[in-house]
Amino acid sequence: MQIKKLKSLFDTRWVERQAVFEDFHILYEPLLKTFDEIRSNRGWDTEAANQAHGLATNIQLRVYCSLSSVQLPLLVSPKV
Repeated sequence: MQIKKLKSLFDTRWVERQAVFEDFHILYEPLLKTFDEIRSNRGWDTEAANQAHGLATNIQLRVYCSLSSVQLPLLVSPKV
């Protein structure tokens, strides 16, 4: 299956969210590579390069924060 567009998480029912996350996981690296190409390729204008940089930074920051919020509680052992 080839994914061409991400679904909005807010437009899906809770049972469909797993598929949205799986699609995002598949597209994560290609998205970042595309943004990096736009930033480094001189054929793109400055505005496109700046937008690509902002989008890549935003995606990476949100993924990092999401993973941190999921993993952090797992690292803290409950007091007995």
